[in-house]
Amino acid sequence: MSLAKARVESRSGIARWLRPVAALAVMGIPLFLFLIPSASGAGVKCGGVPSPPYVATTTVTTLTPANERTTTPPAINFGTSRESQNVAPYTFTVTGPAPDPTEMSWDLLLVNGNTTFPDSHASVQFSNTIGNLRVALCLAPTGVPTGSYSGSLTLAGPGVKPVQLPLTVNLKDNNLVVIWAGIVIFAVAAVFFKWWTLKVADQEATNGASVREFWNWLTKQWVTVVIAILGAAGGVYITRFQSTASFVPSERWGLWVATFTAVISAALLLNAVGMAVEPPTEDKPKTAH
Repeated sequence: MSLAKARVESRSGIARWLRPVAALAVMGIPLFLFLIPSASGAGVKCGGVPSPPYVATTTVTTLTPANERTTTPPAINFGTSRESQNVAPYTFTVTGPAPDPTEMSWDLLLVNGNTTFPDSHASVQFSNTIGNLRVALCLAPTGVPTGSYSGSLTLAGPGVKPVQLPLTVNLKDNNLVVIWAGIVIFAVAAVFFKWWTLKVADQEATNGASVREFWNWLTKQWVTVVIAILGAAGGVYITRFQSTASFVPSERWGLWVATFTAVISAALLLNAVGMAVEPPTEDKPKTAH
């Protein structure tokens, strides 16, 4: 064998091995983008001013929600970010003497099962604006367990009748490395399982679960396989994780199983595996007459 021919074969072998690596790199680009947590609240720091003690006196002022946002506040979603967030202010209409913002008291109670969102991770500021009372809430979710917390922010003050502001705070599982590692593992397992089950159905070929044979097939069909995996796994990730407000660690298995099922059902993958176990007509051995 000439040296030039040996070099060509060596390069061809390297190319076959590099194709799956390139496939993983192609998958890794969108995964890397998904692994970047939202940083919309970067740089925000809650004041942490404690609530003044509430002293009950004769009620002379009442607070009424001034708009739909204050009547039924939208959920506060942190996504995978754990950065502090200044929530858009809530506005109350004041009936009676305007309250002194510096003397307003507040109490936050948000619960998820038996877990409480610590009120030490919240701060509230009050201000009088054109006959209304504006309430600014800041939350710092760092270190708070994942989950959906619901409850209320109670507001009161000297001569101000206590009023409750209903709140919902959603913190999503932010261990994206584990989540995507599971997605990749289950997606690859689904490809192997689908490839092997179709080979078992082919009575004219050896149906053993050969990893080497699977790898050789993968080096030839990697483009189709990558497209099938990105389409199936990406769709599951978006619908079952990205689009949900709250996602807890116990739901990871459901996400991974859904990924396994979606990849197996991918039409492109079925076509690619079909070409592997069913050779073209002209390549089939001819029956002797």
